[in-house]
Amino acid sequence: MIRYRHDPNRPGEPIIEASPRELDGYRDFIRGYLVKTWSVLGDDDVEDIAQDTLIALCRIVGEGRGRGVYTTSPEDVIKRMASAVAWRLARNLRKRSHNRHPAESLDEDIDIPDPGALPDQVVEARSTLERILESDARATRVLVLFAAGSGVAEIAQAFGVQVTAVWPMISRARKKLCS
Repeated sequence: MIRYRHDPNRPGEPIIEASPRELDGYRDFIRGYLVKTWSVLGDDDVEDIAQDTLIALCRIVGEGRGRGVYTTSPEDVIKRMASAVAWRLARNLRKRSHNRHPAESLDEDIDIPDPGALPDQVVEARSTLERILESDARATRVLVLFAAGSGVAEIAQAFGVQVTAVWPMISRARKKLCS
């Protein structure tokens, strides 16, 4: 039975507990999601991505990284996590097949959206990440450093510019991102 386990260190963010057999029950959901969302994928790709998604889910839940909120059922959180993982794996597969970017490892840590996020927030975040990945390297580095909490002086040092030049760099990078 899929359930929440209370975490005294992080109240309000319970840990999801589920066995691999219970997670395997989401295989048809994952396949359906992939067919609906990624209609360009072949049957073999759908099966491979579904299997990789289940492996990732087992790892995430087994390591206690699958978290939810008490206002959402653990089953819904697992569906959101499965959708997020499957989407990322399918996107990576499409990128590799088009040789736009070097192959990414499927074994890397997989980003999971906030379990309390609404579907439109998840879609907006994914769209923003896609624009960041497609922007030039300098703009991406500026925004990543800024978002990671680096100060203006640190960013200036990283790019070898004066401190007064950092805010215009951030502004231009944001404009590139939003255009």
